[in-house]
Amino acid sequence: MNEPILLRKQIIGLLILLLTVCLLEGIIYLLPNPQPAHEPTPVPDSLVTKTKPLYSRDTITLHLQPFDPNTADSITLRQLGLRPWHITNIRKYKAKNGTFRSKKHFRRLYGLTDSAFHALEPYILLPDSLPERDTLTTDTTPFDSTRFHQPSHLKRDTIIELNTADTASLQFIKGIGLYTAIQILKYRNALGGYHNAEQVREITDIDYAEWDSIIPHLTADTTLITQLKVNNASVKQLQKHPYLNFTQAKALYELRRENIHLHSIKDLNSLPLTDKEKKRLAPYLDFSVTNTPQ
Repeated sequence: MNEPILLRKQIIGLLILLLTVCLLEGIIYLLPNPQPAHEPTPVPDSLVTKTKPLYSRDTITLHLQPFDPNTADSITLRQLGLRPWHITNIRKYKAKNGTFRSKKHFRRLYGLTDSAFHALEPYILLPDSLPERDTLTTDTTPFDSTRFHQPSHLKRDTIIELNTADTASLQFIKGIGLYTAIQILKYRNALGGYHNAEQVREITDIDYAEWDSIIPHLTADTTLITQLKVNNASVKQLQKHPYLNFTQAKALYELRRENIHLHSIKDLNSLPLTDKEKKRLAPYLDFSVTNTPQ
């Protein structure tokens, strides 16, 4: 009789113990789990960079310079920091409307953010706005484009002399923007002047498809070329010329030392120069002799 009672009590006690354990587990599960206070693990810069977009329309890096959106070429627009879609939209706008007549009209360019426009605004060579009677009511309103920006429309008949031109005068030629004009002058300084207009094709910073339409509007006065004093120039001075590398400049210098002085381009036949290289170099060499070495 006592054994069944004892067994029953043990079972009841075990059940109570299990119930208590279950209740405690439930309470612990439902209570919020406190997190230890600690500094967040820093994210490596490399990972942060990978999560950033390649570019943001609101954070365009601009290389600011004065420009006219009606005449600036694609290279100039890219130098300003404008994206390819901006340049495409500029072309579409001009094809549809003829020209930008004011900064207000340029602001209508699709895809141009407020931040980009406000950064560019002081450099846009256009009036802030037009008189009320001249303003366009819509982008499709027809108008006589010859009433505005007449210099840009006179470009087709303009001839510019390369060896006296500045960046402003070069931009009177259709297809030449500020960037292209600067590169033309930089190459002119390196050469010592242009011997013929075709030399602009040699400018390494520009691979320009429109040279064919531009070159007929350029001319070169060869009397304005600054020549190298062959019989007095150092190797350093010789190799600065775009048509001579270090090896050729050194060979020319050594040849001159051996022969006391050189008299004409024919004296360079032994140098590592092709006939074509000698022909293009000839206008830039002065074989006269001065008493004071340069």
